[in-house]
Amino acid sequence: MKEIEVKKRLPIILMNFNEVKSSLEDTMDKYRGVIVTEENLKKCKTTQKDLAKLRRGIDEYRKNVKREMEKPIKEFEFKCKDLINLITEVEKPIKDGIKIYDDKRRDEKRSIAKEYIKESIKNYNLNEEYAAKLTVKDKYLNLSGTLKSIKEDIDMQANILKKEQENERDRKNIYRISMKSAIDSVNKKLNTKLELEDFEEYLELDWPLDRVLKEIENRAEAIFKAENKAYDIKNDVQVPLSVNQNIISNYKNKLTKEDNKYFVDIHVSHNYEMIKALSQFLKENGYEYEVYKKGRVK
Repeated sequence: MKEIEVKKRLPIILMNFNEVKSSLEDTMDKYRGVIVTEENLKKCKTTQKDLAKLRRGIDEYRKNVKREMEKPIKEFEFKCKDLINLITEVEKPIKDGIKIYDDKRRDEKRSIAKEYIKESIKNYNLNEEYAAKLTVKDKYLNLSGTLKSIKEDIDMQANILKKEQENERDRKNIYRISMKSAIDSVNKKLNTKLELEDFEEYLELDWPLDRVLKEIENRAEAIFKAENKAYDIKNDVQVPLSVNQNIISNYKNKLTKEDNKYFVDIHVSHNYEMIKALSQFLKENGYEYEVYKKGRVK
């Protein structure tokens, strides 16, 4: 392509600025410091209109001169844009074709990065929670980046996640030791014993240790009060001895005469402490039972 040659000359604007400014200052001195009163209001309005007319006249003159001086610049810009459009018309289909192949390469790098991630998850034994944090970064799709750099970055991130996973596991194990100690301590005064498994869910919810220990303390206190309340009620209610003996005698006779066993399917709902108490009662009285499903009532 032939090189563009431009012969340009900087615009030169000459005006009698100093003379006009000096004359204008003399004129403005006549009106400077004028105070508007009710008596001269009409004259002041006429003066203000004259000043506004003078101001607009200078501004209009400025715009006209600028418009005239910009004509060759706008003509030059129009010609340059015309040349640019000629190039764009040919460049665009080539650029679009390149994008198709570049996008294909990016998709290939994305697939390779995903495979690297799968390998790292396996090699570093990441669980589901931490594996989900290992994702394809935008920089992996840069065409200038190498597969080696992608692999190294994924391995580095996986190693960091592994350490975080191990730290969390160690923290939870330390929590379990403290929780087990607290449970063993409160169980000494309880008939219905607490189990470590009853509080595992709070570890998954990331409760702080002091909150979990407080929950153990509160639950143990609730069970203790329930058990002592039941004991007090049992001692307060005196069943006649003859009735007790008859019930026991009849029950024993039935046991000796009848060896058949019966079952009943029931659904029981109550608070946690009373469900534990029911379980303890069934065990202590020789009931054979299986728990098929348990959980919170919604």
